[in-house]
Amino acid sequence: MENPMTALQGLRGLVVIDEAQRQPGMFPVLRVLADRAEQPATFLILGSAYLKIS
Repeated sequence: MENPMTALQGLRGLVVIDEAQRQPGMFPVLRVLADRAEQPATFLILGSAYLKIS
């Protein structure tokens, strides 16, 4: 996803983004899109975390 704003701004409804941690540059864009007054989309962000217990 080279340009997340272009890819995400036109989407409507529920948008599910899996493995979001692989694109950390996407989070500032999602903040802007989620704060839009008209809020045409709701973003569900999924990802995985590695918990190392020693």
